[in-house]
Amino acid sequence: MKMNDEIGALVLELDRKQRVTIDKIDNVNARIDSISDKIREINSLCNDVKSTLN
Repeated sequence: MKMNDEIGALVLELDRKQRVTIDKIDNVNARIDSISDKIREINSLCNDVKSTLN
């Protein structure tokens, strides 16, 4: 029974670490989306300026 308890504890720890990893990945993805939005905004502003210079 002790082996089952140890295995159960390891499974719970792995599950917890997996959730933490998924949360970190979600945070990185959100930052990437935010940066992509800012890049699109800058690109649009550059295009606006470029069109006024032509």
